[in-house]
Amino acid sequence: MKRVMGYNSKILIAVFIILIVFASCSIISQLENMEQELVKKNIAEENEIQLEIYVWDDMESYIIEVIDRYEEDNMNITINLHSFFKDDYNDEIENLLLTDKQIDIIAIRGTAQLQYHRETGDLYELTDKIKHGELDVTAYGTMFNTITYDYRHYALPVRSTCWVLYYNTELFDKAGLDYPEQLTWTEYGELAKKLTKGEGEEKQYGGYWVPWVYPFYAIQKGSYLYDDDLTEIEDSIKLLYQFYNIDKSHMSYADMDATGFDVVGEFQKGTIAMMPNGEWCVRMLRENEKEGETDIDWEIAPMPVPEGIENNTTWGQFEFMGIHSESDYREEAFAFLTYLCGQEGSEILAQCGMISAYKNEEAIQIYKDVVGKESVSIFFDTKKVQEQPAIKEYADLMDSFKLLTNQYLSDDKTLEETMKDFNDERVRIFHGLGFTE
Repeated sequence: MKRVMGYNSKILIAVFIILIVFASCSIISQLENMEQELVKKNIAEENEIQLEIYVWDDMESYIIEVIDRYEEDNMNITINLHSFFKDDYNDEIENLLLTDKQIDIIAIRGTAQLQYHRETGDLYELTDKIKHGELDVTAYGTMFNTITYDYRHYALPVRSTCWVLYYNTELFDKAGLDYPEQLTWTEYGELAKKLTKGEGEEKQYGGYWVPWVYPFYAIQKGSYLYDDDLTEIEDSIKLLYQFYNIDKSHMSYADMDATGFDVVGEFQKGTIAMMPNGEWCVRMLRENEKEGETDIDWEIAPMPVPEGIENNTTWGQFEFMGIHSESDYREEAFAFLTYLCGQEGSEILAQCGMISAYKNEEAIQIYKDVVGKESVSIFFDTKKVQEQPAIKEYADLMDSFKLLTNQYLSDDKTLEETMKDFNDERVRIFHGLGFTE
């Protein structure tokens, strides 16, 4: 019995020793792994690069998602995101660029603003990096060829805006009208009148046109504010005047001005039947649905077109990211831009309900699944015309045209006075650039 007990004790001791050895090995292995991770962390901290990125507030939600994913895969990169209110963004950035603050990447609103920053020397040229990099720029479509200066690139597109026609299916059902498909602007105007009814707080408008893109009709016909012949430009604002002030099928400019142009807020109340607007409204409507702020049943149709213009013709422009010319981290900044403006970023944006400028089938399918409406396929089937040409002065031209058009739409100027004053402004803005009379 004693021998048996002694033998068992030896076995137990041997097992105990083996367990200690295994445990020790495991602990040593864990310590080694911890040491390696600590070394990696220390190396990352020693070589940590902080990129300072500036955007407007509407971009925050989806840019944050891209930044989080990127930082997970790049331990030595920290990206600090700063944002300004969208209406103040251009002025805020101009003031910021006059300071000594670190600025590595800035968001740029539209082609005219891109050319402004290029001419002022704010942007680092990306042509060679794009040429020798792995980014497939053909995924941006043909509009990518319209944003260069002397065939040189100074930014990458993040998003590509696209205008379509939103409509409230319930209001069409109540009126006993077919849902809109491809309309002309004449048909759109007639339909808007049929859907307009009531007075005061009970007023239902057939349409709602935000005062952002006034020369819409002209743009679809390939005409811009610098053209010698302004017939199409004039036709654009005459059409708006009819919607606002003659047909009264759209909330007037004066009423919009008083309410602050909350277009989505008005549409989601269920008192507007049709709303021409951009693809960003899809995300805004979906978010408001989740928050319980609206429950309207909405769909989209192609943008109406002038007679004789190809179906599905609309307008849009790129929103860009560019690298500051004085950034100390140009390589790292370009690596992030390639991620944001390439396939990885496009899929993350799609998951956030946004459409990237970089088109690929995976991102398109993700976007359709996220939104859950078949009609959003229209965004990917349009023939899109560049909203503004790549001329720095075009931003000033648009501001002048918008101000004068607002006066016309408010009956403070006649059409003739508006066009004469605008032509005078064109000469002033483009003096010395071949646009004088």
